[in-house]
Amino acid sequence: MIVNKINNKNEFLIYRVVKIIIVFMFGFLFMTLPFFRGLIPHSFDSANLYWGFVIILLIFSLFEVVLKPSYFETLIYEKEIIIRTFSLDLRNSFVRNGLKNIILLFSYKKYLNEIKLSKQEYNGYKLNIDKFGFRRILVLQKINKYGIYETAELNISLLTQKKYTNLILSIDRLTGKVNLN
Repeated sequence: MIVNKINNKNEFLIYRVVKIIIVFMFGFLFMTLPFFRGLIPHSFDSANLYWGFVIILLIFSLFEVVLKPSYFETLIYEKEIIIRTFSLDLRNSFVRNGLKNIILLFSYKKYLNEIKLSKQEYNGYKLNIDKFGFRRILVLQKINKYGIYETAELNISLLTQKKYTNLILSIDRLTGKVNLN
């Protein structure tokens, strides 16, 4: 029986659409503007248009670097938690991984990383809030006979406040800290 299902599907869709629009607009402008310079009135400086799109691209790139948006989905059962996540490779330059990242945005469901933790394995969680409160990172702790292990950092920045609260309450309910019945 599913106790709670939380995801940021709509927010990640908006991010994907905006990223694709900005990349294609910038590419289209970069490739076509030199051909249409003769059609643009002399009072209008085409360099301003270039700089405008460069500034938009820089702002969006800063958003990506600071927030590192990723897809996040969690299924919380009574005795198990399953988390599926997908994030782009933003460490390397756009030139090397740009086309690969855009293709991955369309087929991200094939590349989801899945983490399963049973109630017996689950020990606790750490929640890191940084970058002036914009980026939220969740790290789950797993315990077994060899010691305590931590999962990879799970980016939950694109979750809305309501989904974020439901996630934390559901995780606390898994350990028995909160009982809403």
